[in-house]
Amino acid sequence: MRWAAALLPLGLAACASGPPAPVDIPTLAARLPQEAAGMIRGDTTPMETDPPGAALAVAYATANRAAAGQVQIFDDGAAAADPRAPEVAAQLDRTVQEALASAPNRGSQRLSVQEMNLVSAGGQPALRCATLRGNFGRTPIVTTLCVGGFSGHFLRLEVTMPDRGAPPVQPLDFATAIALAAKGTPQAAGQPIVAVTEALPLPAGTPVYEPPEPPAPRYYGAPARYHRSYRGRYVAPRSHYYQAPARRQYHAPVRAQAVPRAGAAPRATARAPARQATPSRRGH
Repeated sequence: MRWAAALLPLGLAACASGPPAPVDIPTLAARLPQEAAGMIRGDTTPMETDPPGAALAVAYATANRAAAGQVQIFDDGAAAADPRAPEVAAQLDRTVQEALASAPNRGSQRLSVQEMNLVSAGGQPALRCATLRGNFGRTPIVTTLCVGGFSGHFLRLEVTMPDRGAPPVQPLDFATAIALAAKGTPQAAGQPIVAVTEALPLPAGTPVYEPPEPPAPRYYGAPARYHRSYRGRYVAPRSHYYQAPARRQYHAPVRAQAVPRAGAAPRATARAPARQATPSRRGH
């Protein structure tokens, strides 16, 4: 009996360290942090599902609204915790295809897949992510889509931001923070989050992102119009800056009429008679 009493604490410890108990969707949504990698939490709204309330969406955005995102928690069959599972891969492929199919219906928006990664949280792979690049009108954009399984539910997140200059947020760092919070082990405040990723091959038939060609330099005129001038500077001729020669040509016929040609007889001009002096009224 003594050995049984000695093994009882070990059995209790093993039970305590087992897989966490499953939680419902509202509890899982309540675990999401108020701030994650520069993204601030917004409103929580129910998604249109049957029955109502079976899925929730939590909005996220940066303080200046330069980047916006959303975290969705829903049920669509069994969701494995391993992002390598076929159901998680199929859910991400379905999400990517929906994004690619809806892009042509949004005017001039075009998207294509650049890369796919596994994002780890707590030392274990937690999310399967895809990075899409393209343009919305004349604005280049980048969208990150991630899918994972937590407590038997699917978690899907999306982050969209402009693709020029320094990025306002690191999407994979945000995904890491969300995965840690969904597991119930959120990152401590003040500690930096660095995403640990593993590259994945793209599925066959996926539109691959190709960087656009740089714009051609603008052409402002023929180099022959310019000549080397004082101190080696290129200066255009004077006629390029003002139209004085054109004005002289315009008045040239008028000056030709005023100046007689050489050898021509002088023209007789009729002059007005000289004005005669009239006597003054005073009689002088």
